[in-house]
Amino acid sequence: MRFKDHNYAEFYDIQQAEAGYPGRLLPPVIETVEGYGSIIDIGAGTGFFTLPLLEAGHRVTVVEPASEMSALILKKCPAEKRKMLTIINNDWENWSGGMHDASICVHSLYPMKNRIKAIELMYRYSSRRVLIVREPSEMVTLSGETRIKLGIRLNRDFNDEIKSVLNNLGADFTIKKIVEERPHRIENLKQEAESLTYQLQLDDSFKDEIEKIIKELCTADSSGLYFNAIYSDNIFIF
Repeated sequence: MRFKDHNYAEFYDIQQAEAGYPGRLLPPVIETVEGYGSIIDIGAGTGFFTLPLLEAGHRVTVVEPASEMSALILKKCPAEKRKMLTIINNDWENWSGGMHDASICVHSLYPMKNRIKAIELMYRYSSRRVLIVREPSEMVTLSGETRIKLGIRLNRDFNDEIKSVLNNLGADFTIKKIVEERPHRIENLKQEAESLTYQLQLDDSFKDEIEKIIKELCTADSSGLYFNAIYSDNIFIF
């Protein structure tokens, strides 16, 4: 399953909402861009930040490669807000649009092939920028624990790289840390295994093994399986 698969996009949207995303990340983002009229939402997914920004009165340009994901933004967007929304289905690194007042990039740096260019574009085409990445050393997530069980090592810590790029740009920046514990509910075990298989960039032959690992890692209660996840994020404001 992939982000460009309509069924996966819908599952992702429901899964994230049930997990309480974006949780404590949303208020500081809204606060940071207050007073900035036009916002670029980079890698907007299904709109967990886009829609609140529209509700707050901003004009939002969504840059999202997967049209199946951005279609859900349009579907969820109130009719009276659609005139304030622009959707561009393309990679951020291909940006050829104009200047905006602000830009946000929340957990969207990970799949990008040229992270340095992505940060430089944010700096060049917006006056206020919010870039959020995980702090892996403090994270306890289902995907992370599954990766450990499988013996998979991935370098997912981009914090030092971001600091280096911002220093090279001469950008003044601050970092705000957000730590939050949220239960990760497993509503559909098979779909959860498919989702983790995709996130970990594995082929479908791993799905059965990942399904077994999920059962081992999760706790069961009257509502089903859940995993107590700890999320730690660094918010770069520059």
